[in-house]
Amino acid sequence: MLHKRKGIQTGSHFSRGDLPFPTEAWSKPANEVRCWNDWLSMQGDLTARMEPILSGKNMTDLWTNACRPRPEEAELRESVWRVCSEFLSRPLTIGMAMKMFSLDPYSRPLTIHIVGAGNTETLGARTTDLDELSRMFPGHQGLEVVMVGPEVVKGPIMRPPLRAFGPRGRVYISAYKGLYHEFWEELVEKGEAARPDLVVGFHPGTHKNTITV
Repeated sequence: MLHKRKGIQTGSHFSRGDLPFPTEAWSKPANEVRCWNDWLSMQGDLTARMEPILSGKNMTDLWTNACRPRPEEAELRESVWRVCSEFLSRPLTIGMAMKMFSLDPYSRPLTIHIVGAGNTETLGARTTDLDELSRMFPGHQGLEVVMVGPEVVKGPIMRPPLRAFGPRGRVYISAYKGLYHEFWEELVEKGEAARPDLVVGFHPGTHKNTITV
C-alpha cells in the first residue's frame, strides 16, 4: 500500500515530463497478455527506466516545493510505479475492451470514445499518451481515441476529431470539452466526427470501470 501522505499522488504537482517511463515492444500477442505480470514479463528489469525519474530534477523539485521530507527510496519507487501503472492502465483497458468485443484493428481503422474524461485523463496530456496501443497491436490500421467530457483540460490533444479513417499504424488522440450528447449532436450527427466502434468510460461518475459498445 502507498503512504498517502508521502507518496506521489496522481493529482500532485509532479511534472508529467518524466512519466510514464518508456516501454518496450510487446514480445507476446495481445491475447496472451491477461494481467500486469504478463505485461511486466515483457518489460524486463524496470530499474534502469525508473532510476532517471527518481534521481531527476523534477523529483527533487517536487519535494522542495512541497516542503516535505523526501520519502525512503523503496516507498518512492512504489509510488512512481503506482502512477505509471495507473497511466498505462488506460490504453491497456481500451485494448482489452477491443479484444473483449472482437474488434480487429488489423482489418480496418477503429474509433474509440472516452466518455466522462476529465482532469485525470487530460491534465498535461500529450498526443503520444496512448501509444502503448500501437505496441499492443503493432501494424494496426489506425486507432482514433476521442476524449469527451465537461472537465477536459485544454492542451495538445484539444484538436478536431477525425471524420472517418484513422492514420495507419498510429494512435490519434483528440478531445472535446462538453457533454457527450453535445459532442454527438454537434459533430457526429453532422459527419464532422467518425461514429465510434467502442465507447469506454473509466469513471463516468460511478467510480467503477464501465465498458460499452
